[in-house]
Amino acid sequence: MSQVDAMSTKTTLEDLVQNSEHILVVSNLNKRKTYKEVKFPKENHYAKKEETVYREYIDEYKIEEVLYSKTLKKDQNFWVWQMPNYNEYVMRMMHEEGVLESPFVFTYKSKFEVKGNKYILFLYNMENALHEKTYENREGQSEGLEGTQLIKDLLKKRK
Repeated sequence: MSQVDAMSTKTTLEDLVQNSEHILVVSNLNKRKTYKEVKFPKENHYAKKEETVYREYIDEYKIEEVLYSKTLKKDQNFWVWQMPNYNEYVMRMMHEEGVLESPFVFTYKSKFEVKGNKYILFLYNMENALHEKTYENREGQSEGLEGTQLIKDLLKKRK
């Protein structure tokens, strides 16, 4: 059984430029690894039928240009955690009670098309990160390189 609960949020490019802790032109190094893994045992399954495995991942990037950051530097490699559609709590509820809540719906749509493996990321520092040099990209927020000048112009207005 699932419960549908839609909540609409509107994130704009201007919001991202004002609120992101790091705005970077990056190259995706196409390296992914498991950040967190939790196994829910068969004994706790609502029908006692199966084990469920919940995973979160991080991806490695290289900084090509720093548009805004107080700490990150060009040519650094770092990891980015992508917020999952279903978090650990929701997956535990599904496993134990058979109830699946609505997924997180990511509403940000890029203004500039992302082409290839070089693009702009909007990142946040991650509290209690399980892996060194890990940052958070909350909604998969990215922009194509054609947006670089507009973002630089918006940064001039940043408070």
